[in-house]
Amino acid sequence: GACYPEIHPESENQADDIKHLKEKVDAGCEFLTTQMFFDNNYCLALARCLKKACPELIVIMGGANCTGSAAWAFVRDFDFIDAVFSGEADECIGELCTVLLQDGIHGQLPYGTVTRWSNFPDPTRYDAYPVRMTKKLDNMAYPDYSDYVEVFKKHGIDASELQLCFVEFSRGCWWHAIKPCTFCGLNGMVHGYRIKSTQRVLEELAYLHATYGFNIFKCTDNAIRELYIKQLLPQLIGKQYRFFAEVRTSLTF
Repeated sequence: GACYPEIHPESENQADDIKHLKEKVDAGCEFLTTQMFFDNNYCLALARCLKKACPELIVIMGGANCTGSAAWAFVRDFDFIDAVFSGEADECIGELCTVLLQDGIHGQLPYGTVTRWSNFPDPTRYDAYPVRMTKKLDNMAYPDYSDYVEVFKKHGIDASELQLCFVEFSRGCWWHAIKPCTFCGLNGMVHGYRIKSTQRVLEELAYLHATYGFNIFKCTDNAIRELYIKQLLPQLIGKQYRFFAEVRTSLTF
């Protein structure tokens, strides 16, 4: 089920929001999932209220706000947080949920999971904590925008009018792999540059266009590499796609 650190737009207040969340749990919901949050205080407040209302819940945090040593700080300092996932969980979120449901918090959790029972040989080292990284982006599932489209339909907006969606061609920064910028604060501790193959990108764009009607794509990549300019764009001629992407000023055609 979905939960909202900054409360659902249709809730009157946080107490009302927690009430509805408890109804979901009482109805049999076993996992509550949030979207990205930008303020740790909101998420911590939600976690504390959830644990108080439903002590049986297993509360897990994850994302850019709690990677590496920050993951350990959360489980160490807040007893209503059972575990924190450090890094990218694309490849193991199913395994993590299965272990938690079957064996609980003391089961054999996948690499990247930090609990207050985790053992670190030298916790004073910045790199002493696990940070998981998804290596093969071609193996990832296509993004699912069905709920997004349904919300617009609910408010009388034709899905064909949406046109725009976010896509991801790569993770990390290709320039960082060559010559890291000293001022860069992107990507936290997950710096490895990984890229989807040209064929995978073509198939993903075709799927998003055919399924949802999208033809305007905003790339979430740190910076599009010249490789895509040379290999991908020529194969998109005649597709009527439009893109927004960040590039380095040194890019040439």
